[in-house]
Amino acid sequence: MPSTVPLGTNSNPQSSVAAASPAALLGGGKIKHVIIVIMENRTFDNLFNGYPGADTVATAQTHLGASVALRPTPFEAPCDPDHTHAAWVKDWDGGKMDGFDTTPANCFGAPPDPLYPYGYVPRAETQPYWDVASRFTLADRMFATQTGPSYPGHLFLIAGTSHHETDDPTNPLIWGCDAPAGTTVPVHDDAKPSNITGSEFPCFDTTTLGDAIETAGKQWLYYTFLLDYRVTGTKTAAATLPYDAIRHVRFGPDWNNRIVGPGWRVFTDMQQGTLPDVSWVNPPIVATDHAQSTTNLGPDYVAVLANQLSSSQYWDDTALLVTWDDHGGWYDHVNPPQLDGDGLGLRVPLLVVSKWAKRGYVSHVQHEFGSLLKFTERTIGIGSLGTTDVRADDLSDCFDFNQTPPAYQSVATLHVGLSFFLQLGLDPGPSDY
Repeated sequence: MPSTVPLGTNSNPQSSVAAASPAALLGGGKIKHVIIVIMENRTFDNLFNGYPGADTVATAQTHLGASVALRPTPFEAPCDPDHTHAAWVKDWDGGKMDGFDTTPANCFGAPPDPLYPYGYVPRAETQPYWDVASRFTLADRMFATQTGPSYPGHLFLIAGTSHHETDDPTNPLIWGCDAPAGTTVPVHDDAKPSNITGSEFPCFDTTTLGDAIETAGKQWLYYTFLLDYRVTGTKTAAATLPYDAIRHVRFGPDWNNRIVGPGWRVFTDMQQGTLPDVSWVNPPIVATDHAQSTTNLGPDYVAVLANQLSSSQYWDDTALLVTWDDHGGWYDHVNPPQLDGDGLGLRVPLLVVSKWAKRGYVSHVQHEFGSLLKFTERTIGIGSLGTTDVRADDLSDCFDFNQTPPAYQSVATLHVGLSFFLQLGLDPGPSDY
């Protein structure tokens, strides 16, 4: 294994998560590995518009009551819609979902277009996603747990909580304990929607899913292209790396043993038989789907990852869960349930890829980021974190563990294949996520 931490060694002495009994594992133990892929900043209406059997719309309302047609907007387009918590409150507009024209986008070399958020990615660019969805499971009631941008979304995907932190830190390059002195992130109360009540330095302690995995005597890794070697020439900090905000991870053995890069190692670990029980994957910035990154390789990355998994020893017992970390400011027509001060936020897509996933199934069950945590807990036998995983469902409707799975059908890419991603070195990352 790439990790040098002994099995069962928990680097967080405060963790009280106990291993669950294996007697009632979801799927009867057929899932032994979980891979959570974190894409960036898309709503369901934006990325899967018109997908058969899914809930999408072709028109929307502005705050003045005008009807506007959603317009094709490619991945390479030059603007990034506002996706702060404050912008979400305006977009949501008390559940009317009509304020997206009131939150201007940031554009390269052009003034903001108030109708820019009313866009969808043309199918010509998303075909690999549609192919994956048609062969496995796509969820159209997957909600981001948070109403703000990427930073709290990534925290919910590792811990089921954001410590009431609701936006990106004031220093966008480094999220967490390595941020320069004076960096802050807004914190909120439990009102629905929440109110900003103060700010704090983005470094805190909470029990993460990684801690629970270690307590259960299992292994985890966080694969990332976004390790930041620019400060001292060594691995010290990262953009969009949530474990940097968890104090006992950043300053404990897990930082060197379980946060690994470059991110192409997930492919080589599949090939070499060294994949951990649970892993998170940050794609390279050229393949995250983030607006204003001016690239369109996200669908190819997911297709390559699924194809490589299918040809590895892990295909029989692995679930590949692909989701998007926040709505990115793009329009979505479904009013998200308000469960607490964090959200829920707008819908984001979820792809469930596994030998045991239902084929061509569109899940209309309400999911959130805690659902990925709960699924992991229930399939590999670890205890609950006691956060949003408690209320969330466990994705069980997305699987049929009694089926005779058909042979895997390779997903065609549009532009690049495995060799492209293997050649990528460290990604310097964007200036702002």
